[in-house]
Amino acid sequence: MAGSESSGGLGSYLPSLQGIQQAIVGSSDTDGDAAQNGGILHKVTEAVYGMAGYDTSTEQTTSNDPTAATAASTETKEPTEQSAGTAAEADRSDDDKLDKSLANHQPHPLEGVTRAPDKQSLEATAKQTDKSRKEQEAELAKDNRQVKNTLDDPNSKEAKAFATAGTGQQGQETATDDQAPPPQADPPAPGSEPAKAPKDVQKDASPKQSILSKLKSKLLARWSKLKQMINSGTSQMAQLAHFKLPAIENEPNQHYEAGSSSRAGLLAALAQMRAAAPFEIPCIINGKEVKTGKKQSQLIPADHASSLCTYHEATPSDVDSAIKGALAAKVKWESMAWADRAAIFLKAADLVGGKYRYKIMAATMLGQGKNAWQAEIDAAAELVDFLRFSAKYTEELYAQQPPKNAPGVWNRSEYRALDGFVLAVSPFNFTAIGGNLVGAPAIVGNVVLWKPSPMAVYSNYILYQILEEAGLPAGVIQFIPGPAEAIVAQSFKHPLFAGLHFTGSTAVFKKLWKDIASNIEIYKSYPRIVGETGGKNFHLVHKSADVKSSVLQAIRGAFEYQGQKCSALSRLYVPQSLWEGKGGFKEQLIDQVKLITLGQPEEFEHFMGPVIARHSYDKITSYIKKAKAAGGEVIVGGQADDSKGFFVHPTVIETKDPKSVTMVEEIFGPVITAYAYPDDKFEETIELVKETTDYALTGAVFAQDREAVAYMADKLRNAAGNFYINDKCTGAVVGQQPFGGSRGSGTNDKAGSINLLYRFVNARSIKETFVLPEQYLYPSNM
Repeated sequence: MAGSESSGGLGSYLPSLQGIQQAIVGSSDTDGDAAQNGGILHKVTEAVYGMAGYDTSTEQTTSNDPTAATAASTETKEPTEQSAGTAAEADRSDDDKLDKSLANHQPHPLEGVTRAPDKQSLEATAKQTDKSRKEQEAELAKDNRQVKNTLDDPNSKEAKAFATAGTGQQGQETATDDQAPPPQADPPAPGSEPAKAPKDVQKDASPKQSILSKLKSKLLARWSKLKQMINSGTSQMAQLAHFKLPAIENEPNQHYEAGSSSRAGLLAALAQMRAAAPFEIPCIINGKEVKTGKKQSQLIPADHASSLCTYHEATPSDVDSAIKGALAAKVKWESMAWADRAAIFLKAADLVGGKYRYKIMAATMLGQGKNAWQAEIDAAAELVDFLRFSAKYTEELYAQQPPKNAPGVWNRSEYRALDGFVLAVSPFNFTAIGGNLVGAPAIVGNVVLWKPSPMAVYSNYILYQILEEAGLPAGVIQFIPGPAEAIVAQSFKHPLFAGLHFTGSTAVFKKLWKDIASNIEIYKSYPRIVGETGGKNFHLVHKSADVKSSVLQAIRGAFEYQGQKCSALSRLYVPQSLWEGKGGFKEQLIDQVKLITLGQPEEFEHFMGPVIARHSYDKITSYIKKAKAAGGEVIVGGQADDSKGFFVHPTVIETKDPKSVTMVEEIFGPVITAYAYPDDKFEETIELVKETTDYALTGAVFAQDREAVAYMADKLRNAAGNFYINDKCTGAVVGQQPFGGSRGSGTNDKAGSINLLYRFVNARSIKETFVLPEQYLYPSNM
């Protein structure tokens, strides 16, 4: 992770603290040169005191200072009962100072963020502290040998104390002191008292052993306190600058022309993936692979006899573990400086756009049935945009501060994560949407349970791995593929369920909303519900429109990715004067659609591929049959073939009834229904466009007449959340056309904009007064 703060916090001392612990454990309290052991412990003492904010400058004694060495020798030459007592009091005073220093180590009241240690340091610390007692003892023996051979500084005051301790007085005093527990893997719980050494050990200890044991025990106790501060996430980094992100721009598209290096690279990735499939995909909970043994397959829709991967389904107990782990990870994640969180997502964007571009595209093409261009604008460009622009919008969000301050007052706003966890349920049709459903809540400090679509598990898993490589801490995003109903139910019954981020069907979203409402009494806070659902999207053509352009835009809007975009064109309104006749809209549309070919993802010449799965194939073909039965005419297409893959040809239905079933209900496939309206019924047709369906996701109007454009834009303001003029109704770009619709199409929180982030934060207003009142009365009271 790129650091957003400079030195000054305990998180930055993790490597040296580990070294201190090793030095402590490695110091012998039995055999070896006492002076050498005392010397290293003296150095370690200085290091620990120094990092705790305790001034050691007046106590340092080194072999390079003869005067200090002589003084140390004089001080320790003849220890007496009085001097031993004074030393004990000094030790207790030192402990008190350290305890106070640790207890008072609180974040600055004006500091908005804290920083956790980086992943590498945390992992190293975890490995050190998780060692078994047996492993610690083995390391102790090894370090004892190293101490004998390498440690120096025989003139330190501790060494002199060893040399003169022979009467037993000092040892007796030490033996009756409270001792910290011996070295062990886990530190004592916060606030617990150090355990006393066993009596038999106290009784048999020599003065030298007792002194060294006491020093070691004290240092271990101090190490434990310091480490507890780090692990509890309370360490505070100095905020030394206001950081600004690099300039954020949309990711340039690659075009994969014949003979290009980009095409060669993508073809190689596809071939390699085909050869290596099927892959085994685990759940990832708290950064660890979980293989439940309950497996399902993600098929290749263009070749449904082949499996791209098998994945392990999360069980209800796995969901519970994921929730528990996520909430534990949240302590550090939400306290991490926003720039450090942003750095993770910026690095992930670079990894997607570079190192893993062809791999994640290949997974999207094979697993989700996209051709090269559709995979490029989704799994590469849009995914990169979501990751980068989320960082940009986070910066803008945190910069939103009160514009006014009364005299003697400082007003501030902060934006903290939700009080709990977020459940993200992502769809099959866009790899990028999965990235945004988890990324948008996470970048502002939330922890997320991610349930990917069973038809997009592999590409989503690759993205999760990329986030891990970019530095995402374990537990922040829990990857839990599996049955939606069970995962959702287990999540919704937890009192700290704080938000739902969903993309899918309208019917499912409505059910989820009802389920959340039925549990409202158990939740700690009102859950945020964010959803983008279906659409019955339209093109409305005015008589002044350019026919060729309108035809081409209709083809792209309806048949790109086999019509499986939430924004895809499904209903088409064209004036009769443009529809009929030689070279008219209808003829041009039929001629162009006949040229469309379907094929395998590796065959770049095909404009279309398969639909996603058997249930989708069956649904789409059933709607074509319904349209025919209702009197509609299939003017082009209508064929389907599921012998190898789930292929449905691009289909145009002409209807005389503007409220026929295929004009009203969402199909989610390569089928559009056209209605040729009378030229003199333009205003009435606009009303049909508005009121025929329950959806309001996307729509487009086509006209050269500017007055007509303005009229349509005004009348259709509530018919589409994304409205296009002389352009197709698909293809919203992050940072350019924030995406989302209202009515039955979702909550319209606008993915790809700062608006979305507001839904995943709790704002707090802070007022600080510098000028204190001298009385409670106001002037009007006098």
